[in-house]
Amino acid sequence: RRWRRQGTKLILLPQSFGDFTDLSDRALMQRIGENCTHIFVRDDQSHRGLSNIVDADTLSASPDFTVSLPGIAPLDPTRYRDTVAIVPNAKMLHRTDGSTRSRYLPCLAECISIIESFGLRSAIVLHELKMDRSLGDELAACGRSVELIVEKDPQRIKGILGACHATIGSRYHGLVSSLSQGVPSLATSWSHKYQQLFADYGCEENLIDVRDASTTKKAVEQLVSSDVNAPARSRLLPAAEKHRKRAEAMWDKVA
Repeated sequence: RRWRRQGTKLILLPQSFGDFTDLSDRALMQRIGENCTHIFVRDDQSHRGLSNIVDADTLSASPDFTVSLPGIAPLDPTRYRDTVAIVPNAKMLHRTDGSTRSRYLPCLAECISIIESFGLRSAIVLHELKMDRSLGDELAACGRSVELIVEKDPQRIKGILGACHATIGSRYHGLVSSLSQGVPSLATSWSHKYQQLFADYGCEENLIDVRDASTTKKAVEQLVSSDVNAPARSRLLPAAEKHRKRAEAMWDKVA
């Protein structure tokens, strides 16, 4: 409110919002909306939820802006060619039901075994060093050829993910980094934003339920199979280019 009175423009860059079932959360978001110059939302569900709280004229849809952030490729571009990145997320242990929570780490361990059976390697990529480190250490001990990647530079992380054969991820921005570079991916989910992201890239079927071992096994086998992997890349790249153009349009509007 003070910023508004001072004539300061407040723009919220693309995020996922909601749901606002809690009345106090709803009231706070309404107050924020009243004082925003503009709000960018990442998905249709967020747009619907906010349009009932704030002035719809202040809302625009835009993909996450990191889609256009360039990655820094590894010095050896072939190093991760036969590697599947696994990006864990501690929120899968705190924001999900009990059965999902108990199956999360065992499911990722099973994914590592499947990856090894195809003659590929796994790399645990930590997208959030503090929260996910213990998960990374535990998963790194699950296979014979598992690398733990601890990298602070997000552009180098994106470069590593872009060089990988595929990704199995639970971190939103890790998945954005992979999909935006045409890397076929599977995702676990604790929020609607994952469903919306994969719908944007036309691969909603790549969301996996860790409680369903047989379906997950089939999905991982298809992900790493060369016959499926190459066509999947060709489908992702046009969608990625579309999102990059939408992100550029968002920055033009901000300017």
